[in-house]
Amino acid sequence: MAAQPNKREVFLCHSSKDKHYVRKLALHLEAMGVGPWFDAWELSVGDSLIERIGQGINSASFFCIILSAASAESNWCKNELSEALANSIESGRNNILVVRKGKVPIPPFLKHRLFIDAPRYSLKVPLSISFRAFGFSPKDIDLLVSLNRVSDIESALEILSLAAKKNAVEFGKDDWALLRALLARRGVLVDGDDLLRISSLKHGENFLAC
Repeated sequence: MAAQPNKREVFLCHSSKDKHYVRKLALHLEAMGVGPWFDAWELSVGDSLIERIGQGINSASFFCIILSAASAESNWCKNELSEALANSIESGRNNILVVRKGKVPIPPFLKHRLFIDAPRYSLKVPLSISFRAFGFSPKDIDLLVSLNRVSDIESALEILSLAAKKNAVEFGKDDWALLRALLARRGVLVDGDDLLRISSLKHGENFLAC
């Protein structure tokens, strides 16, 4: 019998060739309050890969595969996905998430699932996963900002602060555009100078209080 899943933990299935992409995702999920099961953070020298990975899949509440040209050819990823699908069928939980990185064909057994299409990494990937992990419905997600049901703006700013502190994550135009849109929906209009202020925030500081 599979272990009782931990609340809001996501197993990140990926190819080692996509490690940089997945490390960004793991950092962002952690900043949003979702626990990523990321092999680089979980496995130690001497561990049994089969045992530890199996434990990670069974204990996580969600299984997310980063579907890319590399992972589509990876036997490790295929085996992990097979185990996760078997667990999902046995438990009756709809907990398989798919992030498509690039124009890779969706396998027939995943075609019926809505997926996150993100050939280039952006904040929409961790935001989509974290909203699902926290149990929000599509309608809830659409209304999140206006209803103030989660502090997604603060989460985004926390991510930026964390990135600035660790100097570990780069943000592109799409990320800034998303942050600008989120702030605008809260009635906060930002310009280039504001974005510079945001990017220079120290860990824990709140842009709206500056």
